[in-house]
Amino acid sequence: MLIRVKYHNDKFDYIKPWLLDRLIKANRIQAFCRRPGWVVVGMDKIRGVDAENYQGPERRKREAFNPFALLYLCLVLSYQFHLMESGNTEQDAAFYRQ
Repeated sequence: MLIRVKYHNDKFDYIKPWLLDRLIKANRIQAFCRRPGWVVVGMDKIRGVDAENYQGPERRKREAFNPFALLYLCLVLSYQFHLMESGNTEQDAAFYRQ
């Protein structure tokens, strides 16, 4: 998921959620978009500034790297490539299902 932000020069961008706190603390963004609408830095309540008072759900956790998901993806793609290259896909598919 990416968050839409507005910089002080009125340009827009999409950033990763974990980068939002850094940009707010560095005073690099003017506003960012939440589900209900735009949040103006310095005017609206922001969790990064009022972290000890924040009571809502955590929505900005970093995406965890899962090496098993990458391995699974490689195996699936390798299998699909093998099926495309071989002319006898039904027989190969039956072999791999065993």
